[in-house]
Amino acid sequence: MTSIATTSQKKNTTMPGIEYPATDLTLATAPGYPGCYDLFQDVGEHDVKLRLRAAGINPVDYKLRSHGTIGGSVPAVLGIDGAGVVHDTVGGKTFTACFSLVRPYGDLVSNVESLWEDEAITTMHDRNLRVSFTWMPAPQVFGWQQARERQRGILEQAAAYFDAGELRVQVGAAFPLEQTADAHRALEAGQVLGKAVLTMDA
Repeated sequence: MTSIATTSQKKNTTMPGIEYPATDLTLATAPGYPGCYDLFQDVGEHDVKLRLRAAGINPVDYKLRSHGTIGGSVPAVLGIDGAGVVHDTVGGKTFTACFSLVRPYGDLVSNVESLWEDEAITTMHDRNLRVSFTWMPAPQVFGWQQARERQRGILEQAAAYFDAGELRVQVGAAFPLEQTADAHRALEAGQVLGKAVLTMDA
């Protein structure tokens, strides 16, 4: 059995006649056929031919054969794009949507207590995400002096960014003062991207 693998670049190696080191190769074979391969022929600018040397059985093989690879088809680009840390400051639907933005083994931090939808739980499980909640007033309420000083430093730095025009407040929606309750409901439902502003007549 032979397979073709593709590599993005050539490098020198100690293997006679072969310019592709095994560490630079990523091989996606048919689902459920894990194996150890030898490089034995250079067949093109970015291609090498491989010979199956050994095969192993893994408990998840039958699942791969039944449901396909993570990438969906072969050849596939393995992995999922996403941010290492996502910070949710809105909650609600935004909290749920943030799960899909985090890369596998990444972190999702939220400032808002929200209901956990089934979609969020599934994504957290599939991507091995770490989810945490931070209550920003805690240092002030509980008198954590070191944390209070750190928050002050962050605010002073933010003020400097505002003064320099490098930071601005994103206004997501404006509500008349008499619609304050509606503004709160919109925020809690995650319907406002940015800050909600209450307007008052002069």
